[in-house]
Amino acid sequence: MMRSLFALLLLCLGTAATAEVTVQAYAPEPGFYWNPNQPGRGYAIEVQDRTLFISAYVFTNEADPSSRTPIWYTAA
Repeated sequence: MMRSLFALLLLCLGTAATAEVTVQAYAPEPGFYWNPNQPGRGYAIEVQDRTLFISAYVFTNEADPSSRTPIWYTAA
């Protein structure tokens, strides 16, 4: 039984070692993103060369919409 499991393990490892793996990079589509049905937040994405810049804006959750404060988050 142990020999059969060991042989199966070797077969799986040998197959995995010789398998060709294709890797694709994902690049987000630059632009502004928001949902008009959910006001109070949105995102901006920009890609230049090998640098990704993202900013997000949100508003505090005050009961009175006129007293909400905007908050910006950025990362590069």
